[in-house]
Amino acid sequence: MGIIRDADTVVGFVALKDHASETSDTNGSAFDAQAAAYQGPVFGVHLTAVGATADTLDLLIQGSDDNATWTTVATFAQFAFGDEGTEVKAGFDAAKGPMRYYRYSSTLSSGADFTYSVFLIGTEPSHAPVPAEA
Repeated sequence: MGIIRDADTVVGFVALKDHASETSDTNGSAFDAQAAAYQGPVFGVHLTAVGATADTLDLLIQGSDDNATWTTVATFAQFAFGDEGTEVKAGFDAAKGPMRYYRYSSTLSSGADFTYSVFLIGTEPSHAPVPAEA
């Protein structure tokens, strides 16, 4: 996890999926944003390789208050050959506000191979003075 500080907040960067190849549908492990005291998360994907021209990847972020019942809070456009790069989306259920747990969920076309990572950027109110940058 990386940390970026400014005068009012601490910003945390958490990998929901480490950068690696994926060849099958996956529900990622849950991240407890409440334990990290994160608010207002933003989600991103960094895609570096697609196995073949016909491969597709549908990727969404799910949130949960109880780590059992999951709802979609952010949906990325379908990824395909030539879509290498980074996409960032804000995401949480606006009616409920930020949720306690987050995970990614992927659906790949048959035989597909994608190399990518999924990340969460959250803010945490800072209650202590921020040290000056050296």
